[in-house]
Amino acid sequence: MIIYADPTYSQALTEQVRIELVRAGAVELSVQMVNSGGLEAVRRSHRRREDPVLVDMEDKAMASMFDLADIYIWLPSFWLINPGQTEKIRKTWPGRSIHFNWVIDPNDPVEFGLLSEMYEKALFIDYAALDFRQLELIATLRNSTVQITNPAGRYLTFTL
Repeated sequence: MIIYADPTYSQALTEQVRIELVRAGAVELSVQMVNSGGLEAVRRSHRRREDPVLVDMEDKAMASMFDLADIYIWLPSFWLINPGQTEKIRKTWPGRSIHFNWVIDPNDPVEFGLLSEMYEKALFIDYAALDFRQLELIATLRNSTVQITNPAGRYLTFTL
């Protein structure tokens, strides 16, 4: 298993995810850190992703690590700093991955705190209750027509 984490985001979440995965029997191959602002500035000033030889070398190294893993977990991170290698690798990689999609603004402490708390609560979800509610929703929506209209007046209609 590979975990991609940002040490400036949700440290408690990163730690708890690692603990629970090891408890479940997973083998932790690596925990990769998002590039810090300083490291990313140096990488950009040296044009690391523009030199074809370096790009090939880094991409091959990253791909060979993925070859050893069957699980990839991308935890919350500052998404503006990302070399983009993982997206390219995951297009053909046969493993399973989880990607946290909520973008958190680290400069807004209220939003950051609320979303961090949501992430941490998600670790302790009641899966039996969630399964029940989802099956109930599926039964309710089956063979129904759904219409979605946005504020601009555009709409989408589909039958389930």
